[in-house]
Amino acid sequence: KLRQTEKRLREQIAALEPKVQDLTRERDRLAQEFDAWKQKIGQLQATNADLEKRVSELTSQCTELDRSLHTAEREHAAALEALRTKFQIAETTLVAESKRKLDEADARRVAEVDDIRRQLQHMTNARDAALQMIEQLKERHGIEVAGLKKSHAHALASAEELYT
Repeated sequence: KLRQTEKRLREQIAALEPKVQDLTRERDRLAQEFDAWKQKIGQLQATNADLEKRVSELTSQCTELDRSLHTAEREHAAALEALRTKFQIAETTLVAESKRKLDEADARRVAEVDDIRRQLQHMTNARDAALQMIEQLKERHGIEVAGLKKSHAHALASAEELYT
């Protein structure tokens, strides 16, 4: 009976042997796959660490760029305000200088006009004196001094033209 049990057990073991081999192959394949996944996970963790380091570096750079941008904006605003101030000063100076030059030119023109008026008045006085002399000569001698009148009239017209 013991031999029969042994025989039966050997047959069962022999029948199970292909299954054991299949399961051993499956276990080995799964172990290799598990190792491959562990290796892939290790690579991903290393990549993740590299990416986290790069993100940290980029964040630092962005922070520095943001600071630089704010500094540049403040400097730009200050420079713009300085330019506005310089422009206002230049504009005020230019307006004052232009007004001064216009005032000087007006004063020169007024002086020139006054001088022309004096000359005209002098000529008018001379004309009146000449006309008076002509009238006196005419009354005294009965003479008409036509050439003198024409010359004096021409001088008077020239003076009036200068005045205007």
